[in-house]
Amino acid sequence: MGKKILLLITILFILSLILINVGNEIRKTTTIFINENSLTYQKCLTNPFISLNTKQEVQHLFKEFPLNDYALYFWDIKNNFKIIKNENQKFYGASLIKLLEAIYLIQKEVDLSNTVTYQPKHKKMDSLKLQNYPYGSQLSLQTLIFYALSVSDNTAHEMLLDYIGISNLKQYAQSLGINLTINSYEHYGALSVKESFLILQETYKIIIANNKYSQLLYHAMNNQYYNSLTFNNLNMLHKYGLSQNYYHDIGIYLVRDNQYLICIMTNQKYQPSPNFITEIHQRIYALYNQNNQDKQNFCQKKKEQNSF
Repeated sequence: MGKKILLLITILFILSLILINVGNEIRKTTTIFINENSLTYQKCLTNPFISLNTKQEVQHLFKEFPLNDYALYFWDIKNNFKIIKNENQKFYGASLIKLLEAIYLIQKEVDLSNTVTYQPKHKKMDSLKLQNYPYGSQLSLQTLIFYALSVSDNTAHEMLLDYIGISNLKQYAQSLGINLTINSYEHYGALSVKESFLILQETYKIIIANNKYSQLLYHAMNNQYYNSLTFNNLNMLHKYGLSQNYYHDIGIYLVRDNQYLICIMTNQKYQPSPNFITEIHQRIYALYNQNNQDKQNFCQKKKEQNSF
């Protein structure tokens, strides 16, 4: 009798082990299935995407703003789609060149603690910061970059250009695909919206590198000084350019992994209007958000259909 009980206990023990192993395998298989499905859904969200609705809205935008006195270059980085208008049309670039000077010094790995002496030849109007400095003042390149970008100080621009050299800056611009038209008499030059985008793209690369230079550019560009790209508390890193009837604003939208670059350049004959740039950007921002929503709906539908 004792042997039968012992045998029965042994059999039950073996059966329990088998059931445990089977259960583990079922749970393991189910977990793998869920994770793979989830990962595929997430991959869908990170893949480039342009909805038909977005394409149609872009056409509506161009019909609503058909004039040739502005140019637009927008790049949604994650979805890798662009909205472009009049990309090669030349505009007087005004203060956009100041951003080119900043990235030149950073990418050439110049020591930004180096100083430049403020001389009478550097003095220009619209110098919000340097108007308070006496001649002979020693200013670091880092300080000049911050002044040139944060409040578009024109004297800071002259000092930076004097340090870099016109020929050096033109050669660097050419390496980026930019035909910089400055000379010894004209220190601002003409740019197309495509060329301003190339400057902004290099700036973006520096900012996302997350180093000391990133912080310098981020803080210098994170301002509301003539910031026509911002609305409803939207945070836009930017650099504007303004001269007579020319008004431009180029900027970077950085929110987690939702990022885009936008450049808007205008030549408005009667009066340059910051409101025009704001209005265009509001429409682009709405398109951007709608495309992301369409993408989420598309990926969710694929997930429900289990058609990944």
